[in-house]
Amino acid sequence: MMDMVTCPCCGKELGEFALDVAFKRPEPFLRIPNDERDKRCWYSNDLCVIDGRHH
Repeated sequence: MMDMVTCPCCGKELGEFALDVAFKRPEPFLRIPNDERDKRCWYSNDLCVIDGRHH
């Protein structure tokens, strides 16, 4: 029997496939000093651009 997971956004019960880990920002973003991020990065919930490159 698979464990059910409840989505924190919509409350829908999901199967264990929902346990995939995702992060809002890629690791290279975290290496950029905070004071440089506004100049070098553009990001949304779906995309992150660092120094003109998509991540």
